[in-house]
Amino acid sequence: MLKSQTRNGLAPLGTFAVQIPCRAMDISEVWTREGWLYLAVILDLHSRRVIGWAVSNRMKRDLAIRALEMAINLRKPPKGCIHHTDRGSQYCSHDYQKILRRHGFKASPLMHVNMHCRAVDVWERELF
Repeated sequence: MLKSQTRNGLAPLGTFAVQIPCRAMDISEVWTREGWLYLAVILDLHSRRVIGWAVSNRMKRDLAIRALEMAINLRKPPKGCIHHTDRGSQYCSHDYQKILRRHGFKASPLMHVNMHCRAVDVWERELF
């Protein structure tokens, strides 16, 4: 549900109300003195807080799983919590999907752009 919109039709950051618990996850590359690292982050879209993260020198499924497990242990999500990701192999892996099912998440891979997904994208760009 949007409270307001800008001229281009996108919701300004912080103007959409989350009625169902939602999480969003992405992996970014970070340059360090020792080379590239991968940072997996899970955001709680209601509180706007990082609730899970993991770092590795390889972008493998265990990176995503470690961030997911941290978020689950920190926030104990309710059944039906929506978990947004892209369609990367880490998120589509059997082990990752099994954890989502075990904890009652509703997986929502971002396959098309709609107003809510666009708001998540804008928020993520400003965070990283």
